Amino acid sequence: MQDEKAVAAKVAELGGSKMQFVGKELKALPEILREGENLLAVASGQMDNHTHLVVVTNARLLAIFKGIVGQSDFEIPIADVRGVNVKSGILMADLVIDAGGQIKKLTQVDKELAQKVAQTFSHMRSGEKLSATTPETPPTPETARSESKAMPPTGQRQQPVQKKKFSRWLKVVVAIFIFGVIVSIVGKNNEKKTTPTASAPQIQTLPPKDEMAKKIKKMDSQIQSVDVQEIQGVGLAPVIVFRAEPSPDELLQESEDMMDVAKEITRANGSEMFGGIFFRLTIPMVDKFNNKTDVHGLDLFWSMSTLKKINWSGFQNWQFLNVVDRITRGQQGNAVLQSYCGKRQSYSLDFCRKAGL
Repeated sequence: MQDEKAVAAKVAELGGSKMQFVGKELKALPEILREGENLLAVASGQMDNHTHLVVVTNARLLAIFKGIVGQSDFEIPIADVRGVNVKSGILMADLVIDAGGQIKKLTQVDKELAQKVAQTFSHMRSGEKLSATTPETPPTPETARSESKAMPPTGQRQQPVQKKKFSRWLKVVVAIFIFGVIVSIVGKNNEKKTTPTASAPQIQTLPPKDEMAKKIKKMDSQIQSVDVQEIQGVGLAPVIVFRAEPSPDELLQESEDMMDVAKEITRANGSEMFGGIFFRLTIPMVDKFNNKTDVHGLDLFWSMSTLKKINWSGFQNWQFLNVVDRITRGQQGNAVLQSYCGKRQSYSLDFCRKAGL
């Protein structure tokens, strides 16, 4: 275990501000790191529908996930990592790790942090190869004395001494080179932080969860609340609560607003970080005491893979309902479904079949 403040300071120095959705993992990092283990690079990325913290130390390469329901970690000794490659996109990058023939791929990684992970690993590996012929530990006084007794005459000892001197100088040169690269990368990170960025459209760069939820909530006045969370089997997803307007057909009326919100989220750069979108439809009711209240109607889920297939040009709200992936009924779910499916219109058949009607 290492000191929490020291680890947090090192993560910040390595560009930790660029990482997203790894709060639990960063909190657990000091306990995961061993005594004397040095942090060299960090990043965050998606793997198996979860956001992982990627850590490179002088001994290991780690990918850490600490979820609400479960966790998923793996670690690879540096010596067992065959290669780390970066596939860059417009805003984000993929990080591909060859772990002894087993390929691990992380997506939605900050481009600069991904490059730093790959470069750090590359320099470490090249440093190991260059110093492979150098003894790992200096000779003890006893071994030095025994070697001196067996040494040949002075004229024959000059070449080994020159080789040792050359090896020491080579190690110094490699160390200075690696230090210079790290200082250069950290300097670029600091310059990027101070450089003003152009304004981006809504949720364009996927800000932290609370800020992202606020931006989604502003998309439509009928949205009551938004919660961006990790959901088992789905991954990261916004749960959007819609309050239906009083209508003979709440579902058909509100589906148009839900479709507009889903379209805007799906078109945003970096939306692949989401596993899908949940919509919860609430129905305004009056209880027996004449108090107004909102009652749970339906939960509707569209996976991101389904949403990415849609050609939004001319796509209608009833078509949007027909490609829903999951339907869950609430307290007023039957009433909402009957108002929509009871008419048995041809356009509603696919949706109503999925709802079991």
